[in-house]
Formats: sequence, C-alpha cells, structure tokens
Amino acid sequence: MTAQTEPDAVLSSWLPRWRPRRAIATMQGLRAGLRAPMTAAAAADRPAPAPAAGTLARAARARLGAQVSIQSLAVFRILFGALLVWDYVRFVQYDRIARYYAIPEFTFTYPGFRWVQPLPEPWLHLAWGVVGLSSLCVMLGLFYRVAIVVLTLSFSYFFLLDKAQYLNHFYMVILYALIMCALPAHRAFSLDALRRPELRSETVPYAAVFILRA
Repeated sequence: MTAQTEPDAVLSSWLPRWRPRRAIATMQGLRAGLRAPMTAAAAADRPAPAPAAGTLARAARARLGAQVSIQSLAVFRILFGALLVWDYVRFVQYDRIARYYAIPEFTFTYPGFRWVQPLPEPWLHLAWGVVGLSSLCVMLGLFYRVAIVVLTLSFSYFFLLDKAQYLNHFYMVILYALIMCALPAHRAFSLDALRRPELRSETVPYAAVFILRA
C-alpha cells in the first residue's frame, strides 16, 4: 500500500471526529422539530385553568343583582293567590274542615307539634276563613306584606293539625309562601301599587325570580 498523502492523512484524521458530531447535531435538530408541534398540540389540549373563587362569586353577585322584568313575579303572585282561593272554596263546599279536623276525636300530630290542636267550633272555620281572605289579598296585592305572612302562618297551622292529611303540594305551598314573604311581588299588577304609586317598579333583581325557579 502506498503511503497516504498529507491531505489524505488530514482528511482521514478529521472524518471520524466530524461524522458523529454532524449526526448528533442532525438528531438534535430532528428532536427539536418533532418536539415543537407536540408541545403546541399538548398546550392546545390542556384545559384552561379554572377561574378563581373570588371571580365566580363576583360574577354570581353581578348576575343575581341584574335588573329583570317584574312581570313574571307579579303573575306568579296572582296565580298563587288564586289557586289558594280556589282551594279555600273547595274545602268549604265539601265541608272538609269539619270532616278532617272538627269531627275526629283525635289527630295524628307531627313530632314536636303536639301542641298544635284543632280550635273549637266556630273558631276552626273562622281560622280557615283567614286562609281564604289572606289568599284573596295576596292575589289582589292588597296589604301584601301582611297578607302573605298571615297566609303562611294560617295555612301552616292547618297543615300541622294532622299528618294523616299530608299532601306534598300543601308542603310546597308553605315553602313558596315562606319565600314570597321576602319578595317584592306586590310592586306591579297590585292594589298596593295602585294605592301607593311610590311602590311601583318595573324591575326586580334577578335573584327574586331565580329563587322561585330554583
């Protein structure tokens, strides 16, 4: 074999060092190129961070405090009162107060409410008359603030007299009546608003409507 010329010797000594370095650089470039789109895709798929509790609370307050039309609340008050007026007439028509509460010698009281007992006649029927009168006032929006409290208490009295007469929609009536004690449902379509124009309002906070829907 002939001796390598000087350039060949230099090239032979340089190639072993150059090839691995070039290969390493090439591989690193490929890894970086592959990693970039994968990182971008992973970032796109990553769910957005949840908003802070304070942000949610502020958003909820803003939504519930937003002013909305009062009409749906006023219509609900009218229908609620009308339904209970109809229930009052139905009980009187079929003499259910006497059959359910006056004639029986004992009633099945709720735990903790043994002290709630039927009134003697004619006070028992007069108490049911209070239910009818307060229901009518709620429907008309007349002395609403007093009427809705009286309706809640008087209706709850008859509900608690005998658990054998339990009906789930009677329980629902009490829940709605309790809620309506705190709502300004008399500020539209009511005699109160007609008597006292300063009560009139076309809007209420959304919370007043939301609580009835919830």
